[in-house]
Amino acid sequence: MLPLSHIYVSTKVTKKKTHLLVFGSVLPDISWTSESEIGKDQIHYAPKELYEYVVKNNPELLDLALGVRLHSNIDKGADYYSDDEKVGFAKVQGKKIENQVAGLIGEERSAKTLVLAHNFIEAGVDLILKRHNPEILELYRESVDRINLSEISTSLAGYLNIDKKVVFGEINKFLSFMGPKVYLTEKSLVKSFLILIKQRIGKSISGVNLELVLQEAVEIMKDKYNYYLDNAIKNMRKDFSS
Repeated sequence: MLPLSHIYVSTKVTKKKTHLLVFGSVLPDISWTSESEIGKDQIHYAPKELYEYVVKNNPELLDLALGVRLHSNIDKGADYYSDDEKVGFAKVQGKKIENQVAGLIGEERSAKTLVLAHNFIEAGVDLILKRHNPEILELYRESVDRINLSEISTSLAGYLNIDKKVVFGEINKFLSFMGPKVYLTEKSLVKSFLILIKQRIGKSISGVNLELVLQEAVEIMKDKYNYYLDNAIKNMRKDFSS
């Protein structure tokens, strides 16, 4: 899932909308934009370790750590319902646009094209949420404006054992690619996607063609997104009840 979907799910599961919870629910995807400093194994795939560190060292940031746990596919957090090969909606529905994605990057279908296709499905769901639930984007914007990024960076630096300035820089880099301002227009989201694709697979692609694939993803998900997100929320309420 992408930021708006994660925020929607985490706030529905917990029935609260704290700024730390909102930011924590998108934070693990910092590994998307961090080329070397913060890998997936450190936060995205280690939510319990981060949670335990915060409980012990920075309990005032507990909602941040809770958001991270709700994000990760570990213990069947939100990404499980998007990314799992068998039940993840973005992987299942992504197969429907995999040929277009393969053509977009000029390659044969492969594990890479399915991953990229699933990202398009996720982006399509976020666009639908922005259109029908604009309050989610407003909550994201408000949360980023009100959290203390310096305090969060200090905590994460201690957990990751790297310099606070590096962490602070990586957070701001992530927000420049996937922060609330990127969602203000579909054009800005497309531009961000173009840069991320070039960074991840080393190829420049047509923005016009990317928009066409993204709109196809929206078309596929417009009547399905509620079912998939509500299913994730229902199951997560059980799994994270404690």
